[in-house]
Amino acid sequence: MDSNPSQKTSRSPSDKTALSHGSLGTDDTPFPNVARVSAPRDGVINPEFLIDDSPTHHAEVIADVRRQMHWLFIEEGEANP
Repeated sequence: MDSNPSQKTSRSPSDKTALSHGSLGTDDTPFPNVARVSAPRDGVINPEFLIDDSPTHHAEVIADVRRQMHWLFIEEGEANP
């Protein structure tokens, strides 16, 4: 995800892309995966978050990942994660 160097994506065997976030307790690579997402279907992006939003910091990470997905799929029109 080009607009935030602390986030990375990688393809998983389930044909979903794993999204990682560098500010989830470490700046060491590899960054921890925080979500998985597949290509939008009928304009709907359905992420699977691997962290819960109970700690405030996790809620901020989830909000950031949602913004990045919106940018990638909606604004940039990317068909595949």
